Amino acid sequence: MLPRSARARASWNYHLDAGSATAATLTYWMNNLQSIESPHEFLVTLNRPDEIDPDKVIAQFRYDHPVFDGPAIIAQKRRSEIQGSQATFFAGAYWGYGFHEDGVNSALDVCERFGIHL
Repeated sequence: MLPRSARARASWNYHLDAGSATAATLTYWMNNLQSIESPHEFLVTLNRPDEIDPDKVIAQFRYDHPVFDGPAIIAQKRRSEIQGSQATFFAGAYWGYGFHEDGVNSALDVCERFGIHL
């Protein structure tokens, strides 16, 4: 599910169907992301199973990204109330938007509390 033009390709490629703001398709170009040298393209595509040749599918998974509702957002804002309580610190993607980078950022925040600057 890469763009036809090689110049338009990126590590993360998205497609929006006309008239549908809720059915975004995202394709990760794994060869580029993971420096995979192969004559074959390895792609991870979300939300477009009907347009992929089943013979080219290596594996299929059901994946849901976390959805942060009102109570979750309120809990995120109250992190300072529990962080460090009873010598316990919390790091995870749940302190942000659920992305890997959010988990790393929350871990860096914990490191800062110990005087470690990375």
